[in-house]
Amino acid sequence: MPPERVRTYPARSSQGAAVDLEPPDHAQASLRSVPLPAPALAALDPLPPRIDTKLVFPGRRGGYLNLNSWRRREWDPAVKAAGLAHRPPCALRHTFAAWSITAGIGLFELARFMGTSVEQIDRTYGHLLPDSIDRARTALETFGHFAATEESDASESR
Repeated sequence: MPPERVRTYPARSSQGAAVDLEPPDHAQASLRSVPLPAPALAALDPLPPRIDTKLVFPGRRGGYLNLNSWRRREWDPAVKAAGLAHRPPCALRHTFAAWSITAGIGLFELARFMGTSVEQIDRTYGHLLPDSIDRARTALETFGHFAATEESDASESR
């Protein structure tokens, strides 16, 4: 897999607060690739490679993170140090979706990255696309102009 992507699968809770990151029995259906932008790659790059686990961020004993402990020890202090109002980790998922839509990533691709349906993405984030008709028209016009130019160049070279 190229280094600019990460394979992920949904986290599942087991025994209350512990997060089990093992792939479920239907792992191939749940496994998906998510693109990582350059700043995320730069943050991961200095981490030493692990040979004892496939986890990028293992718990204290090399196993899975306990979600409640992780929130208390890591997440909450980081949010406070950043000067932000309290927010749960799932806020990152919403930020990813909103930024992806704003950047022009299609709902189909976004649904695949997030492991959900286009319909659910549209219901939750559709309000972020008020100019979608104009964006689609511009994309089609740009493509049509490019295709016509390519076709014209090809016939001139014959």
